[in-house]
Amino acid sequence: MVQDTFHQDWYCTCKIEVDVIDVNDNPPVFTQPLYSVNLPENSPEDILLIKVKASDPDKGKNKKVVYSIEGNSIFTIDSDSGIVSATQSLDRESQAMYNITVLATDRGTPPLASQAQILLLVT
Repeated sequence: MVQDTFHQDWYCTCKIEVDVIDVNDNPPVFTQPLYSVNLPENSPEDILLIKVKASDPDKGKNKKVVYSIEGNSIFTIDSDSGIVSATQSLDRESQAMYNITVLATDRGTPPLASQAQILLLVT
């Protein structure tokens, strides 16, 4: 309300609506920095290994997290759910341990990301 100092009966009111837009200032955070998985050798391909989870405290599209795997064609991750699987059967004699880097990236502008490691032991 605005009122004239000299004429108390002169005043007006108006309604103001303010929309607050979230700034993408927080990267996603994984529930843990290191995940560990034991997988029996010669397990079938496309077997579910683990589900990773990251959350982002921002709002709106800045909160939406997508997952990816960095530099690895043996493993795949569902970009929405964070479910990691192997694309082939693994042989312990060929390689007994894998260190997989998983990224969580938000949909903000600019996008922010964080990473976690998965240590996979073929038993």
